[in-house]
Amino acid sequence: MNNCDLEKFAISGGKLEPPFQPQVTHYKAIVASNVPKISLDLLTADNGASYNILGGDGSRVISLKEGINTICIEVTAEDGTTKKYVLEVTKLSSSCASLQGLKLSEDLQLLPSFASNVYEYSSTVPYYLSNISIQASISDSKMKVTVNGTDALKPVPLCTGDTLIEVLVFSADGTKSQVYQVIVTRLQLPCFISFTDVSDQTEYECPVSLTALYRPVSIRGSEPKHTFSAPYIDLLTRRLKIDPLDETLLGENWRLPEYELDIKISRATVHCCYAYRGCSSILKLSELGLHAKDCTCKPSPALDAQDVTESKWYKEHVASVQKPDHRVKHVIQFKKRRKIHEERKCRVASATLWCFARLVIIVAAMVDGAWVCITRDLLLFWQMHTGDFPEHQQVMLGVQGILIQLSWRYLYVSSEHVSLYKLEFTFSDLLLLLNLESVCTSSLSCG
Repeated sequence: MNNCDLEKFAISGGKLEPPFQPQVTHYKAIVASNVPKISLDLLTADNGASYNILGGDGSRVISLKEGINTICIEVTAEDGTTKKYVLEVTKLSSSCASLQGLKLSEDLQLLPSFASNVYEYSSTVPYYLSNISIQASISDSKMKVTVNGTDALKPVPLCTGDTLIEVLVFSADGTKSQVYQVIVTRLQLPCFISFTDVSDQTEYECPVSLTALYRPVSIRGSEPKHTFSAPYIDLLTRRLKIDPLDETLLGENWRLPEYELDIKISRATVHCCYAYRGCSSILKLSELGLHAKDCTCKPSPALDAQDVTESKWYKEHVASVQKPDHRVKHVIQFKKRRKIHEERKCRVASATLWCFARLVIIVAAMVDGAWVCITRDLLLFWQMHTGDFPEHQQVMLGVQGILIQLSWRYLYVSSEHVSLYKLEFTFSDLLLLLNLESVCTSSLSCG
C-alpha cells in the first residue's frame, strides 16, 4: 500500500551512475554531443503505484540541451506516500575536449587519482618494465585521442629513467584540444651499467656519482650545460640552491628535466650486468632491466653452502687440520676506551682543582685588605636601617655576594686541560677548599 519505489529505471543513450537501486534517489548520466534526446524506461515496484515526470509535458522522451539537464520523477503509492528520483543528464558540448577516464596497464597507480580537470600525473614502475599501455576513455565517439602523437592503443616504450607521455584529446567538432601529461618513472637498475662504447661511458656519466646518468636533469642557463642524475642533484640542492660545478646561485625554475637525453641514453647499447659470470648479451639499456631479471647467469639469491665448503680455499684454510701460520698466529688487541676515558676525566678534574686553588690564593691576596672594609660597611649599613647588628651568617652572605661581583665577574683561567669562564659557585665553596673560613671569621671579629 505504501510502496513508492521504482523497480526499473534506465535511459537510452547513456548509463546511470551509480547503477540503479530502488533505495538510491539521485543519479547522473553523460551523453554524447550528438544525442538530441533520451527516453526514460520506468516501472514501479507496486502495481497500484504511479509515477509522474515533473516539468515539461510529462513525456518519457526528454529533449536535451548542452550542459546539465535535471529530470525529476515523482512516484506515488496507493496510500498517497511519495518519493522523488532525481536524474542529472550532462550533454557534452561538441567543443568539449576532456577525458572521461585514464588508466595505465598492469594496474599501475596514477598520482593523483584521475579527474577530468586535472592534467598532470605521475607513476612509478618497476625497473624491469620496458613498455606501458595507456587506456584513455572518452564520452563521445567522435572525439579523437592520440598518445605521443601515435595511436592510443600502441604500447609506449619506457626510458630507463623518466618517460614523458602526452595524451592529446580532440573535441568532437575538432575545434578544441587538451593535453594530459603522465610522467612514468622506472626505478633505478640495481647494478652497474657498462656501455659497449667507451665514449658513451664518458658522455653519459653523472659528475657527482661517476655512474651512468639516471633521470638526467640540467641546470637552466648553464653554459656548457651542467647535467646530473636527478636523485643526486636533488639531494645537493635540498638546502643550498647552488650549482655543484661552478658554485653559482640557482634561480627560479632552475631544474630542467632532459627527457630527450633520457631517450638517447636508453637507446645506447650495454653489456649484461652479469657479464662477469659469463653472459655475453649486448642489448639496449632500456631492455637491460627485463634481461637482468631473467638472465640465466644471474646468481641465486639463496646461498648454497656447498659452493663454499667444497671450494679449494675453504678446504685449505678452514677445513684442513694444518692451518697456515698466518691464520693461527695472530693477536687481537682490544682498546680499553672506557678506561682511557676515565683517566682523562681524572686528569681534567685534577687540573680543575689546581686552577681553583690557584685562583683562591690570588683572590685572597687581592681582597685581604678589602675584607675588613667590606664587613665594616655592611655592619654600618645594617645598623642604620634596622637599629641592630646582624647575625654572623648574614654578614658572611653579604660579603660573599660582594666578593663574587668583584672577583669572579670577568674571570678567565685556562690550563692545558681545562678552561673556566664566568664560573657559577658560591664563595664559601672556595673558602672551604682551602680552609679559609676560620681566617675570615677572625677578620670579622677583629673588625
